[in-house]
Amino acid sequence: MTTDELIQQLAPQLQRSLAAYCQAHTVSAEAVMAVALRCFLAGENQDVAEMIGGYLDMGALNAEICHEFTACESEAYAHLLVR
Repeated sequence: MTTDELIQQLAPQLQRSLAAYCQAHTVSAEAVMAVALRCFLAGENQDVAEMIGGYLDMGALNAEICHEFTACESEAYAHLLVR
């Protein structure tokens, strides 16, 4: 897909904003889109890395909680079996 085809896929307001920006800064739409895409992808990678870190932390916390409550849960099941 060419840059022109991509621009045609943008919402009309975004097309107008892009055209105005390019005219005001004497830069091509291709250059703006390339920089925007690079920034977006770099930011997304950071967000994904942070999310993965959060899931890893939660996994460790969940394992700790399970370990602490296993004995309590076993005792409760044993009490039910005795009845």
